[in-house]
Amino acid sequence: MKTKRYVGPVPCAMKRGRPKTRTLGMVILICAVAVCSADAVPLDVNVATDKPIYSVGEDITVTVTAYNPNDYAVMLEFFSTLQASYIMDSGYDWSVEKPFDIMPPEVIIGPGSSFDWTLAHDDSSWFGGYDLSVGTHSVVGALQPVSVGSGEYTYYSQPVEFEVIPEPATFGVLLLGGLAAVRRRWR
Repeated sequence: MKTKRYVGPVPCAMKRGRPKTRTLGMVILICAVAVCSADAVPLDVNVATDKPIYSVGEDITVTVTAYNPNDYAVMLEFFSTLQASYIMDSGYDWSVEKPFDIMPPEVIIGPGSSFDWTLAHDDSSWFGGYDLSVGTHSVVGALQPVSVGSGEYTYYSQPVEFEVIPEPATFGVLLLGGLAAVRRRWR
């Protein structure tokens, strides 16, 4: 019987825009890594956005990358066509409520090579999009449950932050309002 093993930081609740780590989650994670480190296949999972700053409502491209640091090829066997996902602001999971085929694909990553998954974040998604307000947001990449070697794993990346700023038209309205207030004050 195969057991699930989790490798990487556990995404958790946010407070004041900074990710916090659940103590129990970290203890479980450390124990899981200690138990499975002998047979776990190391993969480096990273996440990136196409830009560091976005306007409100602008589409975001999220890229999840799996890098194989080993000197041998690694075959990833997924349980559905869902291979990679991302978690935004420690609460919104891109893969939830999206349809995926059951046909399990395989991805082979050669030694010292990487494989990218490009995912689109659209605020107006009819699959229950996640509206991003003005401010700092974080995203964590996730390589979905995958069979690697003799075990099942879920890999997470470190969080990456990006900014959402008001639309340029909003800046123009604020500027006009400020000029009107200054003009009124001079009269």
